[in-house]
Amino acid sequence: MAYPSPAFKPTMLALSLAAAFVAAPVFAQTLPTGAVAIHGTATLNTSQANKLVVTTTNGVGTSHSAVNWQSFSIGTGNTA
Repeated sequence: MAYPSPAFKPTMLALSLAAAFVAAPVFAQTLPTGAVAIHGTATLNTSQANKLVVTTTNGVGTSHSAVNWQSFSIGTGNTA
């Protein structure tokens, strides 16, 4: 059985890694999802396709609120 030259393996590795990074934006999320207010309240507004506005109200008797996100990612060209 013939083995590839030593230069072949690093080249294939580099090409595989490059392909993975090129494909990554296809799977990237554009805005956070799955918000659940765990202290206080949260209102989410996505009136514009690439903009998420989160408005929170403090929990009773405290000066803070908390939101648990299923996924938090902001893609290029988007705002939260």
